[in-house]
Amino acid sequence: MAAALLIISVLSPTAATAGPPTGVVTVAGTVSNDSVLAKHRGQWESPTGGAPKVAKDFQPPAERWLSGHRGVDLTVDWNGQVRAPADGKVTHVGTVVDRNTITIDHGDGLRSSFEPVDSDLKRGDRVRKGQVIGVLENGNHCVFSVRACVHWGVRLGEDYVNPLQFIGAFLPSVLLPVPQ
Repeated sequence: MAAALLIISVLSPTAATAGPPTGVVTVAGTVSNDSVLAKHRGQWESPTGGAPKVAKDFQPPAERWLSGHRGVDLTVDWNGQVRAPADGKVTHVGTVVDRNTITIDHGDGLRSSFEPVDSDLKRGDRVRKGQVIGVLENGNHCVFSVRACVHWGVRLGEDYVNPLQFIGAFLPSVLLPVPQ
């Protein structure tokens, strides 16, 4: 059973006129964002199979409402297959703006989304880590690249986080002694 994450916004007295909330507090007994990230870090697979080849890196905005690149663009092999990075349940398959997307809920408040991907899956379908969830849609998300690529975003609650941490791209380095 997945643990729920409950977040309560704590507003300053002038929050109504001062912009976005000034703080966030998690309620006792819930799973913190840090523990969710630690639990899943390095446990997923690349949705493109094999080692990921990053065409464009995660570039979060300085503020939630500003523009940024809230995911990574990964080159896709010529077969165009996109795979589930972890077990989960499909929560969305359809068109957003002008491209086909698919979203998978992995539990613990984590959701992966992919675009542009054509999929025969339906909302509610269960997927397993490594399962093909669709193929890259005709056209190319990465117009600046000679290779085709897929955009992969991961949200923890409503916050976007760097997807590469889940596939071990940011595991700590281990320093070994130098032989004398």
